[in-house]
Amino acid sequence: GDSNTTLGHGGNDTITVAGTSNLTHGGEGNDVIRTSGNANATDAGAGNDTILVTGDWNAAWGGSGNDAIAVSGYGNRVKGHDGNDIITVQGDWNTTEAGSGDDVVTVSGLNNVVSGEDGNDILNVSGGGHGVNGGAGNDQINATGDYNALWGGTGDDEILVQGTHNTVEGHDGNDTIVVEGDSNVIAGGTGSDEITVSGEFNYADGGDGNDVLVSDGTINTLVGGADDDIMVGGDGNETYVFRLGEGSDAIADLGGSDTLWVIGGIDNWADLEITATKGDDGSFLNLMFSEGETQWGDVTIDLEHGEMVETLRLGDGSELNLQSLYDGALEVSTADLDGLSASLDAVLDGADGLSETGEIADMVFTGTDASGEEDGTDDILA
Repeated sequence: GDSNTTLGHGGNDTITVAGTSNLTHGGEGNDVIRTSGNANATDAGAGNDTILVTGDWNAAWGGSGNDAIAVSGYGNRVKGHDGNDIITVQGDWNTTEAGSGDDVVTVSGLNNVVSGEDGNDILNVSGGGHGVNGGAGNDQINATGDYNALWGGTGDDEILVQGTHNTVEGHDGNDTIVVEGDSNVIAGGTGSDEITVSGEFNYADGGDGNDVLVSDGTINTLVGGADDDIMVGGDGNETYVFRLGEGSDAIADLGGSDTLWVIGGIDNWADLEITATKGDDGSFLNLMFSEGETQWGDVTIDLEHGEMVETLRLGDGSELNLQSLYDGALEVSTADLDGLSASLDAVLDGADGLSETGEIADMVFTGTDASGEEDGTDDILA
């Protein structure tokens, strides 16, 4: 019927409700509550409860305990509350809050909102138009579909995505993000993140921290962001973005027609100086950027593990041929590049078809010329 109130009180109760605008309290105990209809509210209370809801515009609260909640319909609101809950939601425009505890949430449909809140949660979503927030804890987010917005929250999160036009942000923590598909936008946020993209027209920005970004596709853009980053490209046409003043980056490119795009930081690009040095064994090209006494950071192109990046594009739109810069660069010793080489070894050796990355050590670049004197400099562009 409609507009009824059912109280389970203590004990392990089994309650079945059908209709609209009903209110059900399970109370204490391990209860089983089944509700069908619209605009019903169910509070399982304390205990390890099972809640089954079908219909639209319903509300279900698991309460304390390790609950199992299954909801099907439109516009429903689900709250796991305390405990390690298992929540399954099917339909559109539903809102799910896992609550505290290590929860497993599986959602399918369109335009749903999912929040892991506290705990180390596993959040699985399929369909499109979902908004997902892992919340606090080391969460795992698995998403298939298009036009989803995924946010890892705080903690060291793992985010795995298949689809197109998704937006992914790791936020705080050392996150691992793997995205397969086209036209996705990925931001690592703060922390030392590992980001792998496959497909085309993807944009990945490592953000703050010593990040590793890998492109296994075509026409992808990798942005190291602040601090010292490693960017690895496959045989597609990658664009590697370096922002002046944001650290020392390294690039290993495995083929294609690629571009290093240098942006930001400087007011007058005509004042930018580029000092090019290369390894005496042909293993790298280093580009140091400066403006008078201001040092803007550097980029090392690894030629031991990869190939030359073809084009250097500056923020004013001008372009230079990097092979020409390499040909005229001063030779320096490679003895102090062991740390960088080991880091790139870890990335490439840990990758299976450039689909995953290994653990990355910090890298330091300190060059000396072949005679052991201080670094030489050539002003390539002034």
